Amino acid sequence: MIRTAAIADVDALMLIESECFASNPWSRDSWAAEFASGRHVLAADSGEGVIGLVAVRTSGPESELLRIAVRPQHRGRGIASSLMKAAQANARSVGAATMFLEVEHDNVAALALYGDTGFRKVARRNNYYGTGRHAEIMTCDLQEASA
Repeated sequence: MIRTAAIADVDALMLIESECFASNPWSRDSWAAEFASGRHVLAADSGEGVIGLVAVRTSGPESELLRIAVRPQHRGRGIASSLMKAAQANARSVGAATMFLEVEHDNVAALALYGDTGFRKVARRNNYYGTGRHAEIMTCDLQEASA
């Protein structure tokens, strides 16, 4: 089940951060700021707890994917795709026409997810994450993604 995340989910979000973003996790304060800012944070809930998350910032007609992750033991079941589609629908519902993101050029799983959910590469930022670690800039038309 995909639902709106709440501040009460922060411990679960922190666990996902430690499992999925060990080298660059968001802090508890960062997550609290996400909730305080009114940004859209959705959670995939298995009924036994939060197993995935997506965070999106929307400003006018544009939305930015900030974070998406699924706990490793729950991957390969379409949860990330469901989270992405829910985030896209949520962004559309508040007036966004496009969504963009940055992803490391060799993150094969993420690139496949984004391609499958309507994103296309539009630019590259060389050495963005460090020497030899490039960022692919991707965007999608949210109306096309809903078709």
